[in-house]
Amino acid sequence: MPIALVWPGSYASGMSSLGFLSVYSLAASRPDFAVERFFYSPGALPLSFESRRPLSDFPVIAASLSFENDYWILWDLLRSAGVRAPDEESREGCLIAAGGVALWANPFPLLPILDAVLTGEGELSFADFLDLVSSRGFLELPRREALELISSRVRGALVPELLPRDLRFSQGELFKKALASFSPVEAPRLPFPFPPSIPPPHSPIHTLDAEFSGMKLVEISRGCPYGCRFCLAGSLYRPHRPWPVERILQALSLPNPWDREPVFPADAPVGLVSAAAADHPGFKELLERLIGEGRRVSVSSLRLSALNPEIAALLARGRVKGVALAPEAGSQRLRDVVNKNMTENDILEAVKTLALAGVGNVKLYFMAGLPQETDDDLLAVRDLAEKILSVFKGKSRSPRLKISAGYFIPKPHTPFEDEPVPKERDMRRKGELLKKLLGPLPGAELRLASPAESLVQSLLSRGGPESFTLVDCMRIMKGKPKAALKFYGYREDDEEEKRDPEIRPWRAIRTGPGEISLAREKEKSLTGASTAPCPEELFCSRCQACETLENS
Repeated sequence: MPIALVWPGSYASGMSSLGFLSVYSLAASRPDFAVERFFYSPGALPLSFESRRPLSDFPVIAASLSFENDYWILWDLLRSAGVRAPDEESREGCLIAAGGVALWANPFPLLPILDAVLTGEGELSFADFLDLVSSRGFLELPRREALELISSRVRGALVPELLPRDLRFSQGELFKKALASFSPVEAPRLPFPFPPSIPPPHSPIHTLDAEFSGMKLVEISRGCPYGCRFCLAGSLYRPHRPWPVERILQALSLPNPWDREPVFPADAPVGLVSAAAADHPGFKELLERLIGEGRRVSVSSLRLSALNPEIAALLARGRVKGVALAPEAGSQRLRDVVNKNMTENDILEAVKTLALAGVGNVKLYFMAGLPQETDDDLLAVRDLAEKILSVFKGKSRSPRLKISAGYFIPKPHTPFEDEPVPKERDMRRKGELLKKLLGPLPGAELRLASPAESLVQSLLSRGGPESFTLVDCMRIMKGKPKAALKFYGYREDDEEEKRDPEIRPWRAIRTGPGEISLAREKEKSLTGASTAPCPEELFCSRCQACETLENS
């Protein structure tokens, strides 16, 4: 069966996305599917990367979406291909499904153009979907019957056409009542220990045209034990589940299942993907074995408190050029608010450890606009950056400090899910202040997120049935967020008056920590009280994420 797998972005970004690569591998390794990839090229007719066939030729279309600001690209692809219009009364023809972390968190912004939203971890929901659509006679079934089968047999599937009308089209009280009576969809997650039949996600195709050129990516753990109160991935994928070292190494040596694709050389560099890499219980052993094979190693990010001289020395031996660290806030007070559980001394000692090991490039992630933030907290970002640079002096020949500052966006299923929508003018002011504070620092380079893009993401991340209009405005304005917001008629001064904090569309999905835990964490943030990381043994039931995992 032909199936189109769509990535709403360039080939380079798609072939560097482990999520996209893992679902591609899942489908393409099956003998009952002929999978072809589609990437986005502005203004061009969507054509298969493999055969140059148009998207409209495919009976099944599946898309992977990680970011809300990519929604309009998928919509533009479908419009360009002529396979879907939002006002269609009849949905006969191809079947369109989509998943990924953004839709898992809140599927409502794209409900008008999808036949199914696949929530949860793709090894379960997408595998179920593939099993069903490839079964004999499925595509010949009447549309309603086919959708009912998807709803009943695919774990984590939300089928828009089967939802109550008020959930699909209403706002305000009608929507609230419909949501209150709706039985939430359970987003499935892999049980732990991981089933032996499922390998760790890894990149199967060697290409020099990806953003991580020529690097074989592999997931070494899933989830995070720390519970930062702003973090969506930390909530959805919780608890921390490490893959065994042997299975990680086996995944790196798996043969390419498609003769037509180039294979990775045996000594290809390895990218270790995880939200908490150094917290893997076998991280030291994994580094030693990879370095022993002569591999160059890269790590997605490191928890500062898990870094020690042994790990730093191994990273240097593995020719790691730089390390990404995430203090998130400059002041201790604000780090306590977000439950970062990290002191300034922890940060400086970790940087000193890296510098002594010869790792001279550090990337720091900060957020502006976090709850309870003041300008003093932004001043503390500069002070911390100065102290980090002073640690490097004399220990690194030419230290480089890259500072990436994003804007806080309230995300569903997190303790800060009900925080106000940030105002664009406030984001711009904070960004200008950071430029003024960090610009003069020698050896430091600042990269700021776009306030307008951040605002669009914020509106879509918690949007209800009305938010597809903003997606369409983004399409009409070719992804230009400021123009799209104006066309949408957005007025930030009216936003909080219109928004009812009791309407949480994302509650149609049950996932991650429970509502009681989220409320408790929000309360603790007001006093800066900390919550300890997850214990190494699972099923502690503290936030109910383990309980959900156990039941799955």
